[in-house]
Amino acid sequence: MAQKPRGPRNLDNPNVEPVFADSCIMVMSVNRVVYLTLTSRKTDPGKMPEFHNVVSARLVLTVNAAVDLFKQLDGVMVQLEKDGVVTRQRGQHPTLQ
Repeated sequence: MAQKPRGPRNLDNPNVEPVFADSCIMVMSVNRVVYLTLTSRKTDPGKMPEFHNVVSARLVLTVNAAVDLFKQLDGVMVQLEKDGVVTRQRGQHPTLQ
């Protein structure tokens, strides 16, 4: 017999646009809420190679959502390590190859 999923069902919202970021410039926790600020590198037309980091998203998470994100990102890091994209040493942050 199939088990019922626990918790609410996930529904897609086609109006939500994808956000591109190539940097996370800030992560902090205040009163059990986690704040992340993501940026992307942009240039003004005609001003190459002058770049600016422009905020592309501010993500605000409950502690539960932050833990879920951490677990999923850890799984992605494991796969990236297997693929040879990053290396991880115990107790240190991952580094790009």
